[in-house]
Amino acid sequence: MRKFEIGSIAIILGLLALSFEIYFLKVLQVINMQTGSWPTNAWSYLDDSVIQFALFLTIVVIVFGIILLISSIRDKMTKN
Repeated sequence: MRKFEIGSIAIILGLLALSFEIYFLKVLQVINMQTGSWPTNAWSYLDDSVIQFALFLTIVVIVFGIILLISSIRDKMTKN
């Protein structure tokens, strides 16, 4: 049962971080507007290595949670 709880928490926290990153993208655009030029396409921000790293970590946490959740469900099914 411990794997199930940790997996669920990892998925929730990963999705929470992903939503925060999407929201922060608008803040980043506002900050860039003050310099005079900014990308209008949101995908253009993925050229920045810091944003790539943050998105990569978020995806890793979500996938880790899914793996733990599936592993927990498989263990539960094999015990019965």
